[in-house]
Parts: sequence; structure tokens; C-alpha cells
Amino acid sequence: MDTDHDGRLSFDEWAYRGIAKFSEADKDRSGTLDRAEFATTAVKRKPRPKCDCGRAAPAPPPRDEGEEE
Repeated sequence: MDTDHDGRLSFDEWAYRGIAKFSEADKDRSGTLDRAEFATTAVKRKPRPKCDCGRAAPAPPPRDEGEEE
């Protein structure tokens, strides 16, 4: 993001992603986003993995009678 490589981000460098995202979403180039255009800017999130907390842990294998703990 640091396009001038000065080790700092200017507002323009920081805001570039937002400006680019807005420009891409503004299909009719009106300078505003209607509902349909705005809907295209939603973050696509991956679904959370399912919790398998309800599953019982597997039973330990049976021990032989002569085996020490």
C-alpha cells in the first residue's frame, strides 16, 4: 500500500482500496451507489467450521489384565 515507499501511509495510500472498491461498484458512474451496486461491496466471508463438541471422545483401547498403568 505504501506506493511511494517512504515507510509511511498517506491518507491517499490508505484510502486507495476504498476508492478503488467504490469506483468498481459504481457501474453507472453516477458518483453514488444504489442498493444493487452497494450489495456488490459486501465482504464475502467463509462459513465457520461446524463444532463437533457434542461428539464423545473415542474410548481408550481395552488393557490386558497383566498390563501396568
